[in-house]
Amino acid sequence: MPSTRVVHERLCTILFATLLQWAGASSFTEKAKLLASDGASFDEFGASVDISGNFAIVGAYQDDDVPFTSGSAYIYRTEDGGNTWPFETKLVAPDAADGDYFGYAVAIDGNVAIVGAHVDDFVGGSGSVFDAGSAYVYRTEDGGVTWDFQVKLVAPDAFSRDELGISVDIGGNYAILGAHLDDDQGGDSGSAYIYRTGDGGATWSFQAKLTAPDGASSDWFGWSVGLDGNLAIVGARFDDDRGFRGGSAYIYRTEDGGTTWPFQAKLVASDGASGDEFGFSVDISGNFA
Repeated sequence: MPSTRVVHERLCTILFATLLQWAGASSFTEKAKLLASDGASFDEFGASVDISGNFAIVGAYQDDDVPFTSGSAYIYRTEDGGNTWPFETKLVAPDAADGDYFGYAVAIDGNVAIVGAHVDDFVGGSGSVFDAGSAYVYRTEDGGVTWDFQVKLVAPDAFSRDELGISVDIGGNYAILGAHLDDDQGGDSGSAYIYRTGDGGATWSFQAKLTAPDGASSDWFGWSVGLDGNLAIVGARFDDDRGFRGGSAYIYRTEDGGTTWPFQAKLVASDGASGDEFGFSVDISGNFA
């Protein structure tokens, strides 16, 4: 599946809300520039993007439509092979609050979209959990004209400042959410959470929590995530295997329908060096990562 920041799928690519189409060989031609119809200064429209089939989604995490910097996301649809992309709908969180940053990460697959709000203050049985983070799932049943809110995803072990939803991806029956400031393996070591749906995206259940087998403080594992079929990839941009903040990425695979996701491999740059931040962005598709 495409990543949340720079994505490509089939013959169309969306980069910072400019749509390009493959023209053969190694060239792309610009097809459309997407702008928010109600755009305003500092909305950060285009901070996150994704594309799937006839749909594109663009995040604007500092949009102020509800409270201040609550955030939003915009859905666009093409019906002419990617030449034009009319605006369809604007998504906002049903419980939007100041500074949630809804739309910092977005992903879309078929008729299901997911939007991260990594500084959302989750309210549970024990009260509000500051900056625990969350993600919201939306689904269309009318070809993309309307996108109805389905469910809000939170961590079963939500803790203050974990920032779940800093990265998101969705593919088929699975969704993955990064929480780069989770402390399970030391301060800000990071983690990622897998969720599964069995009813086309209406409901989602937590399946597994991923951590690095060699995780350490300040790795920021979960800053980026990608998902395709039974494979997941998680970036750790501040891992130190190739020098201070050289970065790395980890591959996981499920063989039991998503219940467990065993670690498979750690990826590092062959020429990695301090400050490279390898793993800042990740994606996975078929046999390639």
